Amino acid sequence: MLSANPDFEIIKASFPMFGVNIAELWGTRGFKTFINELLYDAKGGARGGFPEPVLQALRRLSDLHDVEFSALLPPITGTDDFKLLNASFPRIADQISAIWGTAQFNPYLKGLLHDNRGGNRHGFPFETLMALHAMAEKHNKEFAHLYSQLDIWNAS
Repeated sequence: MLSANPDFEIIKASFPMFGVNIAELWGTRGFKTFINELLYDAKGGARGGFPEPVLQALRRLSDLHDVEFSALLPPITGTDDFKLLNASFPRIADQISAIWGTAQFNPYLKGLLHDNRGGNRHGFPFETLMALHAMAEKHNKEFAHLYSQLDIWNAS
């Protein structure tokens, strides 16, 4: 039960509005998005960081949610490649999680990997780039039915 969870109490005592949001989103896919955004912002984003006990409580609640509601998570989230991506780019990982198994995946990934902003992108670290490519290969193999096959013998 969330209301009796000590980590939830830590968050609620320090940031009551986040407590309300966590309670409302508990048991939904939106929970992971919300927590990932908080953790991303805690790295020096708009919210300027959180005290360490709150960060630890957020991480433990996220882990608990993953265990209790694992059916809400697409299978990609358990892979090492996804975990590596999520550690550095949680918003991208969250979007990949949301569109995993859909035809939107490849266009999204193509937009990430190809600079369409005139050379203003910094690019990804090598390990992250390899993880993205591995996820793309896994997606294309598991969900080949989403993409039309090119028949080079009948192409006009």
